[in-house]
Amino acid sequence: MGMTEMNFANYVIGHDRAATVAAYERFARGEYDRCDCSGCRNFAARRNNVFPEAALSLFSDLGIDPEYEGEVFHYGRDPNTRMYEYGGWYYFVGTVLQDGDIQKLGDFSFHFGTTFPKPPPPLEGQTILKVNFIIRLPWVIEEPEPDPPISGVVSE
Repeated sequence: MGMTEMNFANYVIGHDRAATVAAYERFARGEYDRCDCSGCRNFAARRNNVFPEAALSLFSDLGIDPEYEGEVFHYGRDPNTRMYEYGGWYYFVGTVLQDGDIQKLGDFSFHFGTTFPKPPPPLEGQTILKVNFIIRLPWVIEEPEPDPPISGVVSE
């Protein structure tokens, strides 16, 4: 099928949904399933309601399965709001045709990126982009929150 052009906010990207879906069908698991830290377990506990509907719609349009992120990490707790800031990314087959700015959908911010470590094997040899994200989540698991709050949290 090849690349399809998509306009999203001030970005223009080319993406291959079919190739992305095919790659995600071969992923073994997402990042938070490979990590055993409490921050990743907290993110995983929210797995089915982490992202706003607009983000899930974007993921679907691109062929991204939100259960298989390439990376997820937590920056720490914002001492003012007690919300935890997480960052990470999802890979997809695509290219940036016109660069844009960080987009914000409630507590979810994202931009398309072209720099990353070597992609997982299902995506090797393809033109890859990633959706970099930052999201704020409450602590929901029944274990102690990491302490103390991390200074320099990436709030906007």
